[in-house]
Amino acid sequence: MSRLGLGTRRGFSLVELIMVMAIMLAVAAIAMPKFVTFVSTYQLKSALNSVAGTLQQTRIIAVRKNKYYQFNYAMPASRQYVFAETVNANSTWDSGEPGAALPSKVTIQTTGFPGNATTIPNFTAQASSVAIQFNSRGLPCIVISSICQNLDTVTTPGTPTPVGFVVYVRNTGVFGVPGWGAVTVTPAGRIQTWVWNGSAYSQQ
Repeated sequence: MSRLGLGTRRGFSLVELIMVMAIMLAVAAIAMPKFVTFVSTYQLKSALNSVAGTLQQTRIIAVRKNKYYQFNYAMPASRQYVFAETVNANSTWDSGEPGAALPSKVTIQTTGFPGNATTIPNFTAQASSVAIQFNSRGLPCIVISSICQNLDTVTTPGTPTPVGFVVYVRNTGVFGVPGWGAVTVTPAGRIQTWVWNGSAYSQQ
């Protein structure tokens, strides 16, 4: 190719490059919030599934071994861990106890949660300070007189109420985008996951 031919070939001008970069930044600015929300929601749902799965494991073990077992959570490292206390009921995860690590920035919360996740399944959950346990029939229970019972005769004497639980999960999210969810355990032993949509909990 002649030097004349090379000299007449035109490249991008500075103005054109700036315009392309501006368009790319605008597209990124529009897409970023949706991407952040997607990642945050995925992490939250993953955590809810881990909690629900561990609760189900605890329930199955209780039935199989014909005795009551407790679900618990702890933070042995940088991430919170949910587990079934099958080795030692010491509120600490021990080697051999089935469980799962929650995603980073996702934790179980006992206060500050929005709304009531037990409205749709329609039951009254035990206080967050009460340990979640399952008896040999696979039903949620609380220990009364050394027996894990499915009816609470202590909180409401004279009018026993069925025992049920709710676990609230909070995700501070990517770049601080918050999100809430919950896992409910009905008195019949049904385990369900829920996500807070800003005004109510919707089943996952």
